[in-house]
Amino acid sequence: MMGTTCTNCGGKVIGFEDSMSILVNQEKNGINELETKNIIKLWNSVTKYSNKKVSDESKFQTLKEKNAFMSKIEQMVKESSDCILILGTESIFKRFLHKSIVNLIKQTKSDLRILSDFNDKNNHVFQDIQIEKIKKIGDVNKENFCFIIKDNDEAVFFISNPGLKDKLAIWTDSKSFVITLRSLFNVLWNKSEHMDDSKSNSKFDVEITFDERIRELEQKKIILNYLQSVFKLTENEMANNKEKK
Repeated sequence: MMGTTCTNCGGKVIGFEDSMSILVNQEKNGINELETKNIIKLWNSVTKYSNKKVSDESKFQTLKEKNAFMSKIEQMVKESSDCILILGTESIFKRFLHKSIVNLIKQTKSDLRILSDFNDKNNHVFQDIQIEKIKKIGDVNKENFCFIIKDNDEAVFFISNPGLKDKLAIWTDSKSFVITLRSLFNVLWNKSEHMDDSKSNSKFDVEITFDERIRELEQKKIILNYLQSVFKLTENEMANNKEKK
């Protein structure tokens, strides 16, 4: 388990559980003990990946080659029996998704829902997909992450950094990670509007639900940002080790 030097503790090295609790309290004082434990549990599952000690029950796989993540997405879409949930900015989709994959997504029999940004509803990556399956994500919710969820058991998480030449995707069947992503997706979907909405949805109807879940949304954004940092660090370490060999 990693340790962190606490500047407010006389330079003493403290465990991850303590350092994570400090971070969470700084970011959101309202996050309760149960939420903190959930973050720690998810983090521990990710550090298993970085230490190459992945259990059979929860796997993380790096998909660095284009053919690798294209094949994985194709497999996920074809094997889906429940839902395909997609979230991300159009700029990221243009980098990662080939037209053949978009066509395959269009043909899925599963419940398809897409959250993305766009300026022209008649000219975007998913323009050939039924408009009622797409909602526009607000500018306030744009983040430098993108993911595709298959049912409740698999997800591909794309990492897009303008400073990195290579594309990077992470596939996982980690239940805790997939559930986290799906919860985040549902929160954003419920507060977003369809592409062809001429007027706002009744936000008052979901105001109570949104207020109750806003802390959950913020928590999940923190998790996703940390996961990005972990995977970027892991890839850099792997590259350095490869150069030394």
